[in-house]
Amino acid sequence: GSTMATASDTTTVLQGNLVFATQPSNGKTGSALSPPVVIQVRDSLGNVEAGSNAPITLTSTPTGVTATVNAVNGVAAFGNLVFSTPGTYTLTASSPLLVSATSNSFTILTFLVSTLAGGLPPATALPGTSAGFWTPQGVAVDSAGNTYFVATQQNMVFKIDGSGTLTRIAG
Repeated sequence: GSTMATASDTTTVLQGNLVFATQPSNGKTGSALSPPVVIQVRDSLGNVEAGSNAPITLTSTPTGVTATVNAVNGVAAFGNLVFSTPGTYTLTASSPLLVSATSNSFTILTFLVSTLAGGLPPATALPGTSAGFWTPQGVAVDSAGNTYFVATQQNMVFKIDGSGTLTRIAG
């Protein structure tokens, strides 16, 4: 006799998808992203899978950060994502049997402007942490994380780049 071998197909059925409930925001090297990135496990109708404790892994592109958290009631919060290299990143959330998700892009800088106040004569090329300004106004931030503003009493425009260097660009 002869035997007949048959091939069997294995089909993996995905059981839900991952969603960024809280997208990553711009941040500073060496500091945890704030607010924390939150991933939800959702069913095919878009409802949070309250019974899910799936392990969810976040991986950055470009590489630099990888973290895994088990979901609790279908939600995983990543409160300690710290980047050591400045750049523009995305995060991919993945878990076995779930459709992965990719975040919006965000920027990590070595320096962030958090307070801009006036009262001192402006400087022209100092670290942004040491400079003073007369009547700073019109603050804007570009997609690269550079901060621009006007020292109105001197009719000067300044830029503070991602490394914290202050440059007078007009006036």
